[in-house]
Amino acid sequence: MTSLLTFLHIASVIWFVGGVFFIQGQAILRARSDHLVVIAAAQRSIIVADRIFIEPGSFLVPLFGLANAISQGRNLLEVSWLSTAIILFIVAVIPGVAYHIPASRRITRLLQAAEQQGMVTPELQAAVRSPALMWVGYFQILLFVIILALMVFKPF
Repeated sequence: MTSLLTFLHIASVIWFVGGVFFIQGQAILRARSDHLVVIAAAQRSIIVADRIFIEPGSFLVPLFGLANAISQGRNLLEVSWLSTAIILFIVAVIPGVAYHIPASRRITRLLQAAEQQGMVTPELQAAVRSPALMWVGYFQILLFVIILALMVFKPF
């Protein structure tokens, strides 16, 4: 059972983190473009990837990870690489819920208005090029890389 849970945890992590990297790539493409069609396609890709990868992954990663840890008899309350990784995962997911989701909704509304006007509006351009939006994404990726290192090297 432990091998199956380990497999499911790793597969869900690949699914989830792959989605995170894909979305960040689309956000960079969206931010660098001056073309409404490119911005619209990137935004739609972000929305689809969020639904396919991020939403299920943010549930499945901790579900399979915790089930795997419990099946191995690990103490989740002791300070260790595992508890640190769990805390970092929670810290990494919070900006997605608190910042990325509202920002994406705002960009979608601005995009709809820009499509009606047939041009990239200054408001849309400012929203997709928000430095805060990009830095939050980079921060999340950094945390996922740290979590990966903790899971592989188990330093403490």
